[in-house]
Amino acid sequence: MIPDCAFFTYGYNDPNAFADLDCQEDIIWNDVKPGEILTKNFSIFNSGTSNSFLSWEIIEYPDQWGIWEFSKKNGHDLSPEDGAEIIEITVTAPDEKNGEFTGEIKVININNPDDYEIIPITLSTPRNNAIDSIPFIDRLLEKHPHIYHILRQLLSNRSITQ
Repeated sequence: MIPDCAFFTYGYNDPNAFADLDCQEDIIWNDVKPGEILTKNFSIFNSGTSNSFLSWEIIEYPDQWGIWEFSKKNGHDLSPEDGAEIIEITVTAPDEKNGEFTGEIKVININNPDDYEIIPITLSTPRNNAIDSIPFIDRLLEKHPHIYHILRQLLSNRSITQ
């Protein structure tokens, strides 16, 4: 009879090791067209001690405006030696013109919720021109786009002669 032999490898758990969540990036989007799809990356690090492992989770983001998607919403076992974990954000901008939208992404250390990072977010859509705010002109230009070029030419010639 052959004896049953098993070989196990156990990892070393350093009792003094601690994970420390760190994120880098402010997210600013300016002059965004309403409905435009935007992407941006931010980094998550474990800046704790060697042999520490970070488990993290995104628990808040501005879901009251835009449509948000993340390449990952959580992660586990991120060590300082692993370097940065890059998270890609995809946002569909709100359909409102002349808007200023703000918010934040909150990322927490799952094992220590007091260890968290806030990533500020700003998104602005372009301001309306005075001509855009007149519905009659909007409808006219939609039905007859060539008028825009004629008006532009007339107005630019007018400013030259004055």
